[in-house]
Amino acid sequence: MPSLEANTAICSLQRLLSPLQQTEDSIGPSQSDNDDLSTALYEVFKRVPQVRQTLQKLISFLRTRKTKDETAQDKASYHRMARIATGCAERAMKMQEVFMQVAEIEELPELKSRYKSVVGRGQPVEGLMKGVIEGVLKLARESPAGIFSLQEIEDLEEALEVIGGLAPSLEQDTGGHSFNNYGPGPQNVHLGSGHQNINTGVAPQFNGQFHAPFQFPQGAFQGTGGTAGNC
Repeated sequence: MPSLEANTAICSLQRLLSPLQQTEDSIGPSQSDNDDLSTALYEVFKRVPQVRQTLQKLISFLRTRKTKDETAQDKASYHRMARIATGCAERAMKMQEVFMQVAEIEELPELKSRYKSVVGRGQPVEGLMKGVIEGVLKLARESPAGIFSLQEIEDLEEALEVIGGLAPSLEQDTGGHSFNNYGPGPQNVHLGSGHQNINTGVAPQFNGQFHAPFQFPQGAFQGTGGTAGNC
């Protein structure tokens, strides 16, 4: 029987797997070399089975593990797997939503209109799939030796290269701004005028116009400035 750590990883992997399976079961888009959106939908959809099979193989392996055979290193690896899978699941669910919404639309103008409405201000389908494949590649590399062959790893890398090289499925909106943050850190954007006060740490932040002395609780120092102050 797998350990608690292995079961946690399995549950996270299944939450990532489920929307991919439902995407694969939807009506796939037709291939088109003449339109960036149709091409992106086709190329992304074509690689869903590859990603799904990788996850199923990893889940099957974890289910066969016995607690007595797991090392501390294994359990630490399972924690990392759970975090990676959880981070990818939201992208997979959004990708499923996109395909479910556009699956039966054949007329290009209607397809583009529906696709733009579904994606909104989020990532386009190729960006979603790129994030999913990157995560699955990490999972494959994180897995114990012998589960995935070098060829399987290289096939995932090739899929990532193809998806990363696709033309944007949405036309750039030159009338506004587009900001994408694909990493875990904060994204601070300031397009107006005035101050922008940012505190991404654990210490307190004091903002405002100070016209009289003030003391911090520790009494370490006094601030008497006449302009905005950050700590």
